[in-house]
Amino acid sequence: MSGQARRSQRTAFALLAAGAVALAAAACASQGTVSAGGTATTPAANSSTASGSASGSSATSAVSAASSTPSQSPSSGDAASSSSSASPSAPASSSDNPSLAAKFTPTNKLHDTVTQGGFTFKINTITMPYTPPAGAPFKPVEPEVWMNVDFTVKNVTDKPMSYPWIIGLELYDSEKNKYLATTLGWQSLPKDKQFPDAEIKPGASATGEVVFMVPKTAKGYLLFVEGSLFHQEGPTPVIDLGM
Repeated sequence: MSGQARRSQRTAFALLAAGAVALAAAACASQGTVSAGGTATTPAANSSTASGSASGSSATSAVSAASSTPSQSPSSGDAASSSSSASPSAPASSSDNPSLAAKFTPTNKLHDTVTQGGFTFKINTITMPYTPPAGAPFKPVEPEVWMNVDFTVKNVTDKPMSYPWIIGLELYDSEKNKYLATTLGWQSLPKDKQFPDAEIKPGASATGEVVFMVPKTAKGYLLFVEGSLFHQEGPTPVIDLGM
């Protein structure tokens, strides 16, 4: 037999063997197979078992997830808590804020001599409401009143300096509203009463008046004495004006 004939014969045998295997597989698929444990199972049963297994697995996973994952739907109490924490809180009062309360605690009384910002400072008199003299360029307008403060300062540095009363004196009322002495009020004072707008030599003193414009109904005044910002030493003196 030639080599070509032998190859043709082998090919035919291979095709016959493949066909036999395919037929056997088809028969097993239609009649069922025997598992390793000897239990017969059909394709439908396998499908059902697989489906049941998958369903059981999914159910188990769902239960597990439900028990391990916190609920995302807040109760009414949780919702109220969330709403409460999201709402802005009311401004803190000085009683709720120790540092703020300390800042507005008086350190001195009217007529005390205090030292700050390169100067000693003493209030001589306070007039409120103050009415400027006739012919003054400016006068109080309702509901404002003017507070006239007569004071004396002494330069305790080794250099001549003017006293910065416009920014060196801060007046607060009981509601923590801030007021600064005004140039309009100062210009309405008699010339000989105006606090001198000039340098004060080392060791020298100066006396004069300044004016604060405040609401008619305000009260509980505190005066913060800053002096020169270039000579700040220690806490700012806070004078209780007693009014």
